[in-house]
Amino acid sequence: MTLVIALTGTPGTGKTATSRLMESRGYSIIDLNELAQRSGARTDYDEERDSWEVDIDALKDALAEKDLLGNVIMEGHWSHELHCDLVICLRCEPDELKARLSTREYSEEKIDENVWAEALSIIAVESFDNDSRVEQIDTTDRTENEVADLVEGIVAGETTEPIWWLDWLMENT
Repeated sequence: MTLVIALTGTPGTGKTATSRLMESRGYSIIDLNELAQRSGARTDYDEERDSWEVDIDALKDALAEKDLLGNVIMEGHWSHELHCDLVICLRCEPDELKARLSTREYSEEKIDENVWAEALSIIAVESFDNDSRVEQIDTTDRTENEVADLVEGIVAGETTEPIWWLDWLMENT
């Protein structure tokens, strides 16, 4: 039986690190950024936002050509827009996320955009548009192994509580 999992979240929440660990635990990983590039699903480069636009329908077509067997994780911050059996949204407290993103070669505008997207739960809320079960993991103070253990617990049927950064929002608005 195949279980397709969308591992999503704002950039910097730990999707790539978690995917690497899940691969070492026997999960098949589909790096959606790589697939989008290889399949031509990347469309325009948005200079202002310093990111590629992706044609989700073209990405769906590229996924349809893959043989999905076993437990499969689609890793990418738009994986929740694709057909799957389960969505796991990684979350991170906004100040910690800012610290993580500051180590990347991102502009201040891009860092702020992602911090506010996380604070406002944009990807988490979008995930509920998917017809699949949605669970969330707070990666703020967890090791990569702890996050991977929580992913396995969710796959086994454990549930999580929604995550809201209301205190952060109250302090920063």
